[in-house]
Amino acid sequence: YKIYTECDNKKGNILYCPTHRKEEDINIEDLVKCIDLTKYNFIVKMHNGQEYIYTSNAKHNKNTDFTGMDLLHVADYIITDYSAIVYEASIVEKPIYFYTYDYDKYMDDRGWYIDYKKEMPGPILFDFKDIIKMIEAKQYNKEKIIEFKNKYIYDLSKNSTNKLTKFILKLI
Repeated sequence: YKIYTECDNKKGNILYCPTHRKEEDINIEDLVKCIDLTKYNFIVKMHNGQEYIYTSNAKHNKNTDFTGMDLLHVADYIITDYSAIVYEASIVEKPIYFYTYDYDKYMDDRGWYIDYKKEMPGPILFDFKDIIKMIEAKQYNKEKIIEFKNKYIYDLSKNSTNKLTKFILKLI
């Protein structure tokens, strides 16, 4: 919040972290038009590191070393698509929404390693306006997020670095 001073005085912070796409850019400005910036801040963390915050006053370009995972701490809602941030977002059990406007093309070109529509812990939507409506209505399934976390995140115990170090030292 010291660096993201714009983010602590509103109803909520929406974090958007899309996956990398080689052939096209996402038109963020079109997405911003769907959000009531008097109620929400819109934080965008692009895969290439570009970072923006849209507030009721302005668009702020940020040049921080924050990762999408770091930004989960200021986010109240997470929007992603096929990004691995879904795993980190499930750990913090915040509402997750999937904006998959290019689902068919993405699956044809790259595919997915699990049954995407069955496994993702949030609504999968093709229209950004529908996601914002769900956020406004506080519609999400926390139980599904917890189930996803419990299925795909194996060890949430503390001292992981210590355990890894001991394991490596045993091998030496």
